[in-house]
Amino acid sequence: ASEEDIEFEENEKILAYHGPHIYEAKVVRKETRSDALGAKVPMYLTHYSGWNKSWDEWLQEDRVLKYNEKNLAFQARLQNARKSKRRGKDKSRPKEPEVDHASKRRRGERSLASSSGDDGGVGNEVLTIRLPDKLKLKLIDDWNWITRESKLVSLPRKTTINDVLADYTESTKGQGPAAESLVSEVTNGLKVYFEATCGTLLLYKQERQQFSDLKKRKELCNVYGPEHLLRLLVKLPSLLTHANLDERSIAHLTRCLQDLTKFLLTKESQLFPANAYEQAS
Repeated sequence: ASEEDIEFEENEKILAYHGPHIYEAKVVRKETRSDALGAKVPMYLTHYSGWNKSWDEWLQEDRVLKYNEKNLAFQARLQNARKSKRRGKDKSRPKEPEVDHASKRRRGERSLASSSGDDGGVGNEVLTIRLPDKLKLKLIDDWNWITRESKLVSLPRKTTINDVLADYTESTKGQGPAAESLVSEVTNGLKVYFEATCGTLLLYKQERQQFSDLKKRKELCNVYGPEHLLRLLVKLPSLLTHANLDERSIAHLTRCLQDLTKFLLTKESQLFPANAYEQAS
């Protein structure tokens, strides 16, 4: 049998992906569980060596590697490649010039639909969010409705960003205090980022008058819905490029955001209906 066919045993020493990094870990327990789409798959309760057990989590086989020389060498190459890339970027990156709000606005009007890379992920070497194909298609549909069909998302949305994040938070209950604290921190952070960047980075030019009519509202997360939340997820890696995050924080953030995209995928048909758009007046 190939290495991919080998199941992992309880108490086995392994290597496990956590965000973009690989850490030494141990299988605490194994059992068949439901994934985000409801399919029954083998999963492993994993403890990361040196981490508090509150960060133990259930992993599917695509995040678990055998602890052997081949995979240890791969782990080392991955770490070295990331360090070299970061050093090279730090040396070559010019100081970012100050820009006015008009410049930021023009930059934000570039096509959001084209922001995801060919490899299926969006972001840079610091943080990567992999969008499922169905959600990438929703971004393209969103761009098409607004820029080609002269339509706008009907606001306020019946299902708002606050609603989506509240439902996601509820779906994660029972995963332990550390995981629940992480979800709360990340969802609150997403709200803050959305309020701060909506008007300058997340709108097409066709939406500016609509935004101007709505900006007296106190909380934009109670006005906009899943379409604009998805745009924020695309932009978030670049927004966090200069954030002061250590590797563990990046790993935790990546895990939570990836889980959020899986949640959006499971609710895709009800969160992104075509009738959410109306003809612009």
